Parts: sequence; C-alpha cells; structure tokens
Amino acid sequence: MRQDWEPEELIEVWTLLEDDMKRGAEQVRDKTTAFLRTEGRPDLADHIAREWPGWATRIVPEQIAAVTGAE
Repeated sequence: MRQDWEPEELIEVWTLLEDDMKRGAEQVRDKTTAFLRTEGRPDLADHIAREWPGWATRIVPEQIAAVTGAE
C-alpha cells in the first residue's frame, strides 16, 4: 500500500462532504472500496462490498452522528 500520501490527497479521498452525508452509507462504501482498489487491494474492497450492509447499518450512522452532533 502507498505510504506517502500528501494531506490534500487524503482529504480528497476520505473527506465526506455534506452531500456524501445525505447519501449516507452507500457513499462511504463507494469511497472506501474505490480507495482500496487504487491501493491494489481489490480483495479487501470485495470483502467490504459483501459485508457492507450489516456493518454499515450498525456503524455508519454512529460515525455520522459523531461528526455532525446528531443523534
């Protein structure tokens, strides 16, 4: 995996914008799997895509609430 990320690159790949938050868990999944594919980890991307529905249902709403202050 790539180790030498510039801050701007990390922001572009991982920052969830307001529109991303509105679209919810699917947007997070898409950004995560796209990142893993560019990093040469299609196996991990495929695993996340398969396991996403159960995981996202539990975790993503908690993370979004933590960032936005919503409950």
